[in-house]
Amino acid sequence: MPTARSALATAGAALLAIPFGGIAGSIAVLLVITLTVVDALEVRNPPLITGEIPQHLARGYEAKVEYTVATQHRFQLRQPGTPDITVRPQGPTSATTFTLVATRRGAHRLPSVVVRSFGRWGLGAWTHQPRAAVTITVFPDVITARRIAHAVARGSLRQGERVTRRIGLGTAFDSVREYVPGDDFRHINWRAMLRTGQPMTNVFNFEQDRNVLCLIDQGRLMGGDLGGKTRLDAAIDAAVAVGYVADTIGDRVGFMTFDRSLTHHLAPRRRGGEALMRGLHALEPTTNNTRFDEPLQIAIRAKRSFVLIFTDLLDAAASQALLRAVPLLARHHSVAVVSSIDPELEDATLTDPETTFDAFVSVAAHEALNQQLEVVDQLKNLGAQPIVLRAADLPIACVKHYLDLKDRARV
Repeated sequence: MPTARSALATAGAALLAIPFGGIAGSIAVLLVITLTVVDALEVRNPPLITGEIPQHLARGYEAKVEYTVATQHRFQLRQPGTPDITVRPQGPTSATTFTLVATRRGAHRLPSVVVRSFGRWGLGAWTHQPRAAVTITVFPDVITARRIAHAVARGSLRQGERVTRRIGLGTAFDSVREYVPGDDFRHINWRAMLRTGQPMTNVFNFEQDRNVLCLIDQGRLMGGDLGGKTRLDAAIDAAVAVGYVADTIGDRVGFMTFDRSLTHHLAPRRRGGEALMRGLHALEPTTNNTRFDEPLQIAIRAKRSFVLIFTDLLDAAASQALLRAVPLLARHHSVAVVSSIDPELEDATLTDPETTFDAFVSVAAHEALNQQLEVVDQLKNLGAQPIVLRAADLPIACVKHYLDLKDRARV
């Protein structure tokens, strides 16, 4: 292809026809075209490009790609992006380092890098796309999840106590022995003390491999935008953080996803955090309304677990199915209901309205939040722990509640 320099040279050659006549101008234009073709043919072979695009990305985090181009000619690079993977800088550039930021989970095809080589005179250029497209898998926010799990392992979330033993009070009865100072007063065996005449205490073993079950709603309401991420993104990020922490402290973790029916089911298992992350990384909201019946019935029949229900809490009428099932779940499980607060909705209640429209928006926002608070109060009364926060705060809040239940032997 000709370059801008070639176009200018051609225009200048054509202007020679004014003082020297049409034949001279035509010869000059033909000479420029010939030099342009020769210049382009000099760079017709694609240069060797080294540098690898990462095959895995975490949603929302930057990844660097650095190319090396083996050529003696001037060149420009362009790394095409996709609607779900942003590339900076955009357009042709002399830079060889690009930044990738993925905004959507799942598998994406990123086109090959494009290199444009320029001939020695800068009149002709040749554009090459020397590589095949690359498949990039975008995972949830595993970076935050791993940081939280590492903090739990170091004891940063538990008053400096490292995880050198299993978290939680002993819950599996082992034996009875004489009471010694420092034993938990709650474990005194009064019947044994009456028989022996000595203070006796029960000894418990730490029960391992407790179950954690994440129920994730993927119905249409979970596609709501929360400022760069969906409600489903926020739910999956929090579930992955809990899964990684469960791996760290030796529990089993599984998940169920559902809309109007059950769509995926992974039974709790050891080292299930990675399986949970990979099973959820491509999950997308559907256009269906949510029904809780099937997943909650399966959860009710499951072994005692810590059950986290990730959904969107609206008014009591929309949450009737959930409110009916929570008492049944709470009889056998420790239950938490996790939901994201819409930041725009919350901000609308905190901003003084300046126009009539702003006043209507503020009233509607207050009404929506009040209805959500009513559902939260009902969940508390029914035995569930509601966790309703902004999306960025959900992972650490869910993990802290999980650890608190472990400390109190509620899981």
